[in-house]
Amino acid sequence: MRFVEPISSAVLVTACVYSAGISQNNAFLRTFNLHPEFSQPALDKLLYDGGIIFCDILFSYLVRILDFFVAHPYSFSLGVLVVIFVWGKMLSKSISHKLANTMRLVGEWSGVLLVVVLFYMTFAAYDKGQEDGVKIAKILLDNCYEVKVTSDGKTSTGCAFRKDKDSIWYYTSRGEFKVFSETLTETSKIEYAKPLPRYNSKQEFEFLEQMSGK
Repeated sequence: MRFVEPISSAVLVTACVYSAGISQNNAFLRTFNLHPEFSQPALDKLLYDGGIIFCDILFSYLVRILDFFVAHPYSFSLGVLVVIFVWGKMLSKSISHKLANTMRLVGEWSGVLLVVVLFYMTFAAYDKGQEDGVKIAKILLDNCYEVKVTSDGKTSTGCAFRKDKDSIWYYTSRGEFKVFSETLTETSKIEYAKPLPRYNSKQEFEFLEQMSGK
Protein backbone atom coordinates (compact mmCIF):
# COMPACT_ATOMS: atom_id res chain seq x y z
CA MET A 1 0.00 0.00 0.00
CA ARG A 2 2.83 2.40 0.81
CA PHE A 3 4.31 1.68 -2.59
CA VAL A 4 1.05 2.05 -4.50
CA GLU A 5 -0.09 5.36 -2.99
CA PRO A 6 2.82 7.52 -4.28
CA ILE A 7 2.41 6.02 -7.76
CA SER A 8 -1.35 6.60 -7.68
CA SER A 9 -0.82 10.19 -6.56
CA ALA A 10 1.71 10.82 -9.33
CA VAL A 11 -0.65 9.36 -11.94
CA LEU A 12 -3.54 11.48 -10.66
CA VAL A 13 -1.43 14.65 -10.68
CA THR A 14 -0.36 13.91 -14.27
CA ALA A 15 -3.99 13.27 -15.24
CA CYS A 16 -5.00 16.53 -13.58
CA VAL A 17 -2.36 18.50 -15.47
CA TYR A 18 -3.18 16.76 -18.76
CA SER A 19 -6.93 17.38 -18.42
CA ALA A 20 -6.26 21.07 -17.82
CA GLY A 21 -4.04 21.30 -20.89
CA ILE A 22 -6.39 19.40 -23.18
CA SER A 23 -9.47 21.34 -22.03
CA GLN A 24 -7.69 24.63 -22.67
CA ASN A 25 -6.69 23.51 -26.17
CA ASN A 26 -10.19 22.26 -27.02
CA ALA A 27 -11.92 25.40 -25.76
CA PHE A 28 -9.41 27.54 -27.65
CA LEU A 29 -10.06 25.78 -30.96
CA ARG A 30 -13.84 25.69 -30.55
CA THR A 31 -13.83 29.47 -30.17
CA PHE A 32 -12.42 29.60 -33.71
CA ASN A 33 -15.14 27.16 -34.89
CA LEU A 34 -12.59 24.35 -35.24
CA HIS A 35 -12.97 20.76 -34.13
CA PRO A 36 -10.25 19.99 -31.52
CA GLU A 37 -9.22 16.85 -33.42
CA PHE A 38 -7.96 19.00 -36.29
CA SER A 39 -5.04 20.28 -34.26
CA GLN A 40 -3.64 18.59 -31.17
CA PRO A 41 -0.47 20.06 -29.66
CA ALA A 42 2.46 17.94 -28.52
CA LEU A 43 2.22 16.18 -25.17
CA ASP A 44 4.90 18.39 -23.61
CA LYS A 45 2.93 21.51 -24.62
CA LEU A 46 -0.25 20.09 -23.06
CA LEU A 47 1.57 19.24 -19.84
CA TYR A 48 3.24 22.67 -19.77
CA ASP A 49 -0.06 24.56 -20.19
CA GLY A 50 -1.83 22.24 -17.78
CA GLY A 51 0.96 22.62 -15.25
CA ILE A 52 0.57 26.39 -15.29
CA ILE A 53 -3.17 26.05 -14.70
CA PHE A 54 -2.66 23.48 -11.92
CA CYS A 55 -0.11 25.68 -10.14
CA ASP A 56 -2.36 28.70 -10.56
CA ILE A 57 -5.26 26.90 -8.86
CA LEU A 58 -3.02 25.55 -6.08
CA PHE A 59 -1.49 28.98 -5.47
CA SER A 60 -4.93 30.62 -5.36
CA TYR A 61 -6.07 28.22 -2.64
CA LEU A 62 -2.91 28.83 -0.63
CA VAL A 63 -3.48 32.57 -0.91
CA ARG A 64 -7.06 32.16 0.32
CA ILE A 65 -5.89 30.17 3.32
CA LEU A 66 -3.25 32.79 4.10
CA ASP A 67 -5.80 35.58 3.73
CA PHE A 68 -8.10 33.79 6.17
CA PHE A 69 -5.32 33.52 8.76
CA VAL A 70 -4.41 37.19 8.28
CA ALA A 71 -8.06 38.29 8.53
CA HIS A 72 -8.66 36.20 11.67
CA PRO A 73 -5.40 36.36 13.67
CA TYR A 74 -7.07 35.79 17.04
CA SER A 75 -8.96 32.72 15.87
CA PHE A 76 -5.78 31.35 14.36
CA SER A 77 -3.80 31.95 17.55
CA LEU A 78 -6.53 30.33 19.64
CA GLY A 79 -6.59 27.33 17.35
CA VAL A 80 -2.81 26.91 17.64
CA LEU A 81 -3.01 27.06 21.45
CA VAL A 82 -5.77 24.45 21.49
CA VAL A 83 -3.73 22.13 19.24
CA ILE A 84 -0.65 22.53 21.47
CA PHE A 85 -2.71 21.86 24.61
CA VAL A 86 -4.38 18.77 23.16
CA TRP A 87 -1.09 17.49 21.78
CA GLY A 88 0.56 17.88 25.17
CA LYS A 89 -2.24 15.92 26.81
CA MET A 90 -1.99 13.16 24.22
CA LEU A 91 1.73 12.77 24.88
CA SER A 92 1.08 11.78 28.47
CA LYS A 93 1.66 8.13 29.31
CA SER A 94 -1.96 7.52 30.21
CA ILE A 95 -3.18 8.06 26.67
CA SER A 96 -0.02 7.46 24.63
CA HIS A 97 -1.61 4.33 23.18
CA LYS A 98 -4.56 6.44 21.99
CA LEU A 99 -2.13 8.73 20.21
CA ALA A 100 -0.58 5.77 18.43
CA ASN A 101 -4.00 4.49 17.35
CA THR A 102 -5.00 7.95 16.19
CA MET A 103 -1.82 8.42 14.16
CA ARG A 104 -2.25 5.00 12.58
CA LEU A 105 -5.85 5.83 11.66
CA VAL A 106 -4.79 9.18 10.16
CA GLY A 107 -2.11 7.42 8.14
CA GLU A 108 -4.60 4.93 6.78
CA TRP A 109 -7.04 7.61 5.66
CA SER A 110 -4.51 10.17 4.44
CA GLY A 111 -4.12 8.34 1.13
CA VAL A 112 -7.88 8.34 0.56
CA LEU A 113 -8.07 12.03 1.41
CA LEU A 114 -5.25 12.81 -1.01
CA VAL A 115 -7.02 10.94 -3.81
CA VAL A 116 -10.25 12.85 -3.13
CA VAL A 117 -8.37 16.17 -3.21
CA LEU A 118 -6.67 15.26 -6.49
CA PHE A 119 -10.00 14.25 -8.02
CA TYR A 120 -11.40 17.64 -7.06
CA MET A 121 -8.33 19.40 -8.44
CA THR A 122 -8.75 17.52 -11.73
CA PHE A 123 -12.29 18.82 -12.24
CA ALA A 124 -11.28 22.31 -11.10
CA ALA A 125 -8.31 22.33 -13.49
CA TYR A 126 -10.52 21.14 -16.36
CA ASP A 127 -12.95 24.02 -15.80
CA LYS A 128 -10.10 26.52 -15.43
CA GLY A 129 -8.52 25.21 -18.65
CA GLN A 130 -11.73 25.83 -20.59
CA GLU A 131 -12.00 29.32 -19.14
CA ASP A 132 -8.40 30.18 -20.04
CA GLY A 133 -8.73 28.70 -23.54
CA VAL A 134 -11.72 30.89 -24.35
CA LYS A 135 -10.00 33.92 -22.82
CA ILE A 136 -6.85 33.46 -24.93
CA ALA A 137 -8.91 32.95 -28.09
CA LYS A 138 -10.95 36.11 -27.50
CA ILE A 139 -7.78 38.14 -26.99
CA LEU A 140 -6.40 36.87 -30.32
CA LEU A 141 -9.72 37.56 -32.03
CA ASP A 142 -9.81 41.13 -30.74
CA ASN A 143 -6.13 41.78 -31.58
CA CYS A 144 -4.81 40.68 -34.96
CA TYR A 145 -1.37 39.10 -35.45
CA GLU A 146 -1.26 39.98 -39.13
CA VAL A 147 0.82 37.55 -41.22
CA LYS A 148 1.56 36.96 -44.88
CA VAL A 149 2.00 33.30 -45.73
CA THR A 150 3.60 32.36 -49.05
CA SER A 151 2.94 28.85 -50.32
CA ASP A 152 3.30 27.55 -53.90
CA GLY A 153 3.97 31.06 -55.13
CA LYS A 154 0.71 32.37 -53.66
CA THR A 155 0.62 34.82 -50.75
CA SER A 156 -2.27 34.86 -48.30
CA THR A 157 -2.88 37.45 -45.62
CA GLY A 158 -4.67 36.87 -42.34
CA CYS A 159 -4.49 36.99 -38.56
CA ALA A 160 -2.38 34.20 -37.08
CA PHE A 161 -3.64 32.56 -33.92
CA ARG A 162 -1.66 29.33 -33.72
CA LYS A 163 1.61 27.83 -34.86
CA ASP A 164 2.52 24.27 -33.95
CA LYS A 165 5.30 21.97 -35.12
CA ASP A 166 3.48 21.14 -38.38
CA SER A 167 1.27 24.07 -39.38
CA ILE A 168 0.44 27.72 -39.00
CA TRP A 169 -3.20 28.69 -38.51
CA TYR A 170 -4.73 32.04 -39.38
CA TYR A 171 -8.15 33.54 -39.98
CA THR A 172 -9.68 36.24 -42.13
CA SER A 173 -12.56 38.38 -40.92
CA ARG A 174 -13.18 40.44 -44.02
CA GLY A 175 -16.69 39.46 -44.93
CA GLU A 176 -17.22 35.86 -43.84
CA PHE A 177 -15.08 34.56 -40.99
CA LYS A 178 -12.80 31.80 -42.32
CA VAL A 179 -9.95 29.79 -40.84
CA PHE A 180 -7.00 28.54 -42.89
CA SER A 181 -4.04 26.28 -42.22
CA GLU A 182 -0.75 25.99 -44.08
CA THR A 183 1.76 23.22 -43.45
CA LEU A 184 5.22 24.50 -42.63
CA THR A 185 6.89 22.08 -45.03
CA GLU A 186 4.97 23.57 -47.99
CA THR A 187 5.32 27.17 -46.81
CA SER A 188 8.22 29.07 -48.34
CA LYS A 189 7.83 32.28 -46.35
CA ILE A 190 5.98 33.62 -43.31
CA GLU A 191 6.07 37.38 -42.84
CA TYR A 192 4.77 38.86 -39.61
CA ALA A 193 3.42 42.27 -40.58
CA LYS A 194 2.37 43.13 -37.02
CA PRO A 195 4.32 40.90 -34.63
CA LEU A 196 3.06 42.78 -31.55
CA PRO A 197 -0.69 43.45 -31.58
CA ARG A 198 -2.37 46.19 -29.65
CA TYR A 199 -3.83 44.88 -26.42
CA ASN A 200 -6.96 46.30 -24.87
CA SER A 201 -5.39 46.23 -21.43
CA LYS A 202 -2.17 45.48 -19.59
CA GLN A 203 -3.87 42.44 -18.04
CA GLU A 204 -4.40 40.87 -21.48
CA PHE A 205 -0.73 41.36 -22.36
CA GLU A 206 0.46 39.85 -19.06
CA PHE A 207 -1.96 36.93 -19.43
CA LEU A 208 -0.63 36.01 -22.89
CA GLU A 209 2.95 36.46 -21.72
CA GLN A 210 2.30 34.04 -18.84
CA MET A 211 0.65 31.41 -21.07
CA SER A 212 3.48 31.60 -23.62
CA GLY A 213 6.06 31.02 -20.89
CA LYS A 214 7.92 34.31 -21.32
